[in-house]
Amino acid sequence: MRRCQEARAHLAREMEKFGLSKALGWRIYETTREGSAGVELVLRPIHLTIPSPEGFECVVRVEDTGDIDGRCTP
Repeated sequence: MRRCQEARAHLAREMEKFGLSKALGWRIYETTREGSAGVELVLRPIHLTIPSPEGFECVVRVEDTGDIDGRCTP
């Protein structure tokens, strides 16, 4: 799934840009949820002791038709 890989890479770059580096303990947390048009893969930064920034995520939507779309914030 190319869009998933692109979303992971984009989020990792944005995390580094905002100081949420792997060296400081930040990781990408992935979960799925059911959306109106199909399944969504949600990627967010996570840390064991520091709260995650609100709204910082990438969502990759896999529609019922099999099409894949994605969006990231920031």
